[in-house]
Amino acid sequence: MARGASDFALNEINQGLMLPSGFIRMLVGAIGPGAAREIVLSGKPVLLERALEIRLVSEIANGSAIHQRYILTVRLARRQTGGRFRRQQAGASGGSGSHRP
Repeated sequence: MARGASDFALNEINQGLMLPSGFIRMLVGAIGPGAAREIVLSGKPVLLERALEIRLVSEIANGSAIHQRYILTVRLARRQTGGRFRRQQAGASGGSGSHRP
């Protein structure tokens, strides 16, 4: 899921740094060799519409939908871990941690 005004880039490439081979294999497995080659070799940002087209993201959502998905994810994580999933862990993944789902 991505927010409406997002784009994606591999900044390492423009800095002259090498990407880990495991990351490249994962990217190829996720979006295919052609799209992965385009991203890795160009170093250009991938606009949101293109990211959706090549399945780098699964959907485009606004802030409200992202927040609702976050709440659902935390609830499911708590259920799966018998309540041992803490808000600090959830907050590290992008949530504010100020809302108790």
